[in-house]
Amino acid sequence: MGQPTTLPALAAHFAVTTSDNPAFVFAGRTTSFGAFEARCRRVAGALADAGVGLDSRVAWLSKNHVAGFELWVAANMLGATFVPLNWRLAPDELAFIIADAEALILFASAEYAAAARQAAAGVDIRIVVLDEGADWAHDATPLAEPVADDAEAISLQLYTSGTTGKPKGAMLSHRALLGARPLWRDIDWYRWDDGDAGLLAMPMFHIGGMGWALMAFDSGRPNIILPEFDVETILSLIDTRAFSKTFLVPAALQLLLDHPRADAIDFGGLKTVLYGASPMPMAVLDYAMRRLSCDFAQQYGMTETSGTVVALAPKDHVPGNPRLASAGQALPGVELEIRDAAGAPLPAGETGQIAIRAPLNLSGYWRRPDASAAATDADGWLLTGDAGYLDADGYLFVRDRLNDMIISGGENVYPAEVESVLSSHPAVIEVAVIGLPDARWGEAVTAAVVLRDGEIADAEIIAWMRGRIAGYKIPKRIERIPFLPRNGAGKILRRAIREDLAAQG
Repeated sequence: MGQPTTLPALAAHFAVTTSDNPAFVFAGRTTSFGAFEARCRRVAGALADAGVGLDSRVAWLSKNHVAGFELWVAANMLGATFVPLNWRLAPDELAFIIADAEALILFASAEYAAAARQAAAGVDIRIVVLDEGADWAHDATPLAEPVADDAEAISLQLYTSGTTGKPKGAMLSHRALLGARPLWRDIDWYRWDDGDAGLLAMPMFHIGGMGWALMAFDSGRPNIILPEFDVETILSLIDTRAFSKTFLVPAALQLLLDHPRADAIDFGGLKTVLYGASPMPMAVLDYAMRRLSCDFAQQYGMTETSGTVVALAPKDHVPGNPRLASAGQALPGVELEIRDAAGAPLPAGETGQIAIRAPLNLSGYWRRPDASAAATDADGWLLTGDAGYLDADGYLFVRDRLNDMIISGGENVYPAEVESVLSSHPAVIEVAVIGLPDARWGEAVTAAVVLRDGEIADAEIIAWMRGRIAGYKIPKRIERIPFLPRNGAGKILRRAIREDLAAQG
């Protein structure tokens, strides 16, 4: 068998070559690669019976679960696309995505069954509630052979907000997800050896979670799946040396290190910690390197690049190394350019927009040809909207974002979304939302508000927002100002607000 080019082909490959080896461990139950692939065929048969076929979309609303991986591979076996949904979103946000995705069927865990029904009200979609006590695919005839084996078919559709605040479905092909991975298998932080196991604690609706899980699966090694990040459980797993590799956002790493039990934990079984998705406070990284004594690798990428395209290798993780402030170097198969406002390449040391050309780039945004055309140029370069520069050795330093996106605890927050909700509060005249540096979250969502009623408490405003927008998008800090600074054209000067509030501390 040659190098598998699709996810179902990869599952079939390991079902033959490592059939009895564990692929996933969830809720105390281990699933081998052979059993996993067989289960995916049965689920594919049930999906086919439900009308799923080529170019259909299968949606899923749940915390991390092995069933999510079954649905992903099974949908792909039929030439369909898997669409995991963010369970942290408010009902109106979910409703928009469900309507936009046009999925034939939505699977929800029992915990989110009510949310699924509420969000899908008025949409022609079948909802299946996955109950631990019943197997919805039990009576299905397993699919004999995958219907399609096309590397350019869309395997995964992840929703990522745009600067206007409307979510867009980034379409990721099998080629994007798998095409460059054979080039990476001998990289020290990517390589998996016999005895290695991974921990998946980041959410599967995020490329950080899905990309990490695929890294282990692609290497034929098991992943321990947690429904969500849980400090107590993770510390216990570390103490028993249950896993050797994991991916964490900086805020999660800090929560582990700050926990009262951390001093009593044996971290000796940890081999590699990958981190990314938001800025890493240097003090946290310095302490983590001293306390954990394992390899660290920073990852830079985005949903539109199927995850990591730039990495800072373990060899560069030396205290005091100025390159710790960088994102690292481009991975094999990835090209980087820094461009000026006119789109011309800039030399080393000059700051401009980061552009990426790689087989990992998205195929486009679902039903958004305008956004797709704006994101990628005619030569296949993805225009990231991030500003940065390359040094003489090709290390990428990310300086700022060309747009105003905030990354808080590894989650993307777009000011327009938060401002839209806040501006509808009867006490708010106008508002500007920015991100401020934060030791725990990387950036803290901060609202600068002009109020009609100066007596209203911050807690009352925050309580009003709950249920109207996802919890991680709610400002952690509200600052009252007499007016929003604007330029001559009337545009709000966010940078001025950010600088003033940062100076206040």
